[in-house]
Amino acid sequence: MGEKELDRRDLNIALMLCLVVVIFFIIFVKPSEFTIRGDAEFHFQKTIGNTEYRPVEQGVYASLFHILARPLVYNYDSFKFVMLILLAILTPMALFFISKKWQTVLVYFAGSHYFWYMWKSPSQATALLLFLGLFLTKNIYLRILIVVLSIGAHSHGFILTSITLLVLLFFEHKEKFHYFWPACSTIFGKNRPDEFLDIYIAGSVEFGLKVGVIGNLFGKLLPLPIMWLGLKQVWIEKRWDVLFLTLLGFFAVVIKSERTIYIIPLLLIPYVGIYISLATKKFRYLFYFCSIFFLLFNILTWINEKVGC
Repeated sequence: MGEKELDRRDLNIALMLCLVVVIFFIIFVKPSEFTIRGDAEFHFQKTIGNTEYRPVEQGVYASLFHILARPLVYNYDSFKFVMLILLAILTPMALFFISKKWQTVLVYFAGSHYFWYMWKSPSQATALLLFLGLFLTKNIYLRILIVVLSIGAHSHGFILTSITLLVLLFFEHKEKFHYFWPACSTIFGKNRPDEFLDIYIAGSVEFGLKVGVIGNLFGKLLPLPIMWLGLKQVWIEKRWDVLFLTLLGFFAVVIKSERTIYIIPLLLIPYVGIYISLATKKFRYLFYFCSIFFLLFNILTWINEKVGC
């Protein structure tokens, strides 16, 4: 689906809704209503530079909101005005420009409690506005700037925006990712060498042992180095029952069905864990480090299978 076209009528209605809310709050709501609940009083005091006001329960806050608001805030009225800009104009309009439908703004004010809740959390609202910004531009430099700014917006801002950016980039450019990780087969993609991987070795024609089954077991289901650690620990502990069942699993693949290979990792994984726990500190850290790459491999193959196939 292409970019949604912006209808001037939708834009005008969206702006009008925001303006109505702003006028209502300016006329009918006292500034003190925003400064006696939640963290709002703390943020007001920090914005005007009152370093002595620091309730113990508030802890340390990121300062981007305070830095941006400081030139505009000098009393409760001005603080309320800045909060209205953030929550009644910038946030709903960011949502509007994502959908380009005025009904989005209506849902923001009337169908969600977000607007009403965030008065007490301006730092969080700032971080979430940056989060929305990632959806409004595809310029990578602006997106990187948003991620950098999020560090100062909220303690969780960087994690939120960096993960979001990675997800957006993946789905926006998944065709390029598939150049390295093509769609449909989790490993080979559309270039899967069917003739080679489907070479029949033994067992039933449909579910018996094939070249691809061997590769799946030793390369992905339980990679050979990890399998070896499990078998080694089984041998050390003289767990002949586990060894027998593992060999039986291999044998069942040959004579009956590839589905039986799934018992092999379940039998050996506990002993891999035992081996790692008893290994030297250097070996343990090496394994932990390698586990990061095994995890990334599993995640990428899983995503590729779900998205590409």
